[in-house]
Amino acid sequence: MSNNKSGITKQLNLTLLNARSIKSKRNLLIALNQDLNSDIIVIVEHWLKQSEVEMFNIQNFDTANAYCRQDKIGGGVMILVKTSLNLEYSKLEFLNSIAEESVLETTGIKLKIGNNFVSILGIYRAPNGKIETFLEKMHSLVLRTCKTPSIIAGDFNIDLLDSEGKTRNFTNLMKANKLKHIFNKSTRDGKRGDPALTMYTPT
Repeated sequence: MSNNKSGITKQLNLTLLNARSIKSKRNLLIALNQDLNSDIIVIVEHWLKQSEVEMFNIQNFDTANAYCRQDKIGGGVMILVKTSLNLEYSKLEFLNSIAEESVLETTGIKLKIGNNFVSILGIYRAPNGKIETFLEKMHSLVLRTCKTPSIIAGDFNIDLLDSEGKTRNFTNLMKANKLKHIFNKSTRDGKRGDPALTMYTPT
């Protein structure tokens, strides 16, 4: 889990969680949120079907948008927004044409904060997701999204400590679009080459 409150999100408390089945961790999420006091929660690997997402609820939060797998089990991305904030938001529907199971699973919303807009995206790439296809889709996604300030949070399953090959292509793409890497946490206790929970915000 990661938590951020800086830069463009200084007015919001955003939490990123790799759930690996949110059904089995719902009570844990509620308990953690009491400590974190999150305004927005991005959940990757929720493992829910669309029908289950429609029934899923966390007190005081709206399910703003979600991506669910159609064929395989697991995966998925979900964004929750605290209801008491009374924030205006819309779904980023164009992401549906970019998303692909295992390769780039994504969902997103555009929030209105005061007189400003910010896009918030959740992304999950499975360890066996084709990296070449992922990079192509990420390029399309970033070009569309970064026309306005954006926060991208997810589990990319890319070794961000590696300075060569596909990792360099990924980091260069983000830098070229003025996205700053602000958080990185190993999801398997320090193993190099491990997936990472990561956030990017505008520079």
